[in-house]
Amino acid sequence: MIRYFRLSPALCPPLRIGLLLDTAKVSAFCARVIEDIQCSNFARIELVAFRKSPAKPVIPNPSASVASKLARRLIDPKLRKHILYNAYLQLDRRKKPANHPLDPVDCSAQLAGIDSIEVEPIGQNSTTTSIAEVHLTFGNWLKDLLFLG
Repeated sequence: MIRYFRLSPALCPPLRIGLLLDTAKVSAFCARVIEDIQCSNFARIELVAFRKSPAKPVIPNPSASVASKLARRLIDPKLRKHILYNAYLQLDRRKKPANHPLDPVDCSAQLAGIDSIEVEPIGQNSTTTSIAEVHLTFGNWLKDLLFLG
């Protein structure tokens, strides 16, 4: 199937695009956007900025009994607040159809050969900080930055 939006008759130089990603594993719809950019004749992905991995979170004891996990959820107010929502998410995951747009896709092969850097988020609004850091470093070199993570 030919996607006509990937072709442009313009004789301008291609846009230089940078991607901001958490990891090379993205949602299926984001992988499709990356594929469309790479297959177009008017844009190139020149840089991929990955977010530095945060420190390892503390994982609760996996051998804990179901009763102790439930008790911890009921005692901790932050965890108790999300019990129904987490139950809904589990049900939703079981009912999700095949080829769902939010399914994770590994784009390592698609992004191979593209320059990449790691940026460290600072503060609560890490998206803005990452964009600002990359834009200050590569702003005059890149035309557009896309946040897909």
